[in-house]
Amino acid sequence: MNTVDSSRLASLNYQLNMSYQEQNTQALVRSGNKTYLVQQQTIRFQFELTVSDHTAKQLEQQSQWQQLAQKLMRDKPELPATADEAQALVSDQGFYGVPKTAERLAQFVIRGAGEDEQLLQAGRAGILKGFEQAQKLWGGELPEIAQRSIEEALRQIDEHISSLGYAILNTQG
Repeated sequence: MNTVDSSRLASLNYQLNMSYQEQNTQALVRSGNKTYLVQQQTIRFQFELTVSDHTAKQLEQQSQWQQLAQKLMRDKPELPATADEAQALVSDQGFYGVPKTAERLAQFVIRGAGEDEQLLQAGRAGILKGFEQAQKLWGGELPEIAQRSIEEALRQIDEHISSLGYAILNTQG
């Protein structure tokens, strides 16, 4: 299964889980059960963690391909990819380029959260936490390509939040 398929599967899995939990939550509200708020907070937290992990994995893969492309251009060793192939993957048209990586990250949040303001905010926070996780995995600053990807993904999420009439919360600390 490739990265796109696993991303879509994770998003669909989350949406199904959310639908099930939403139905249960509505039933609990109607019955007067006080656990509703706790469940909603748990859902947001789970979504934020899912987005965070997804973001970290995407950025780590992108950074590894960027590093490989630079190494191939510099050293030209015998590796499974040629310099041109690696460079094409991280170009603006490539799978790991800024536009496509940012789109995958943003759509993971937007599709998972739908029009739920709190889930969108949790997803946005998850993107930022995932970026921090990826930096830790990387052992320091990620390449510029990853930083630009996060900026673009956040811009797309913020645009979606604004289009729904919600305020954008600054979740950067």
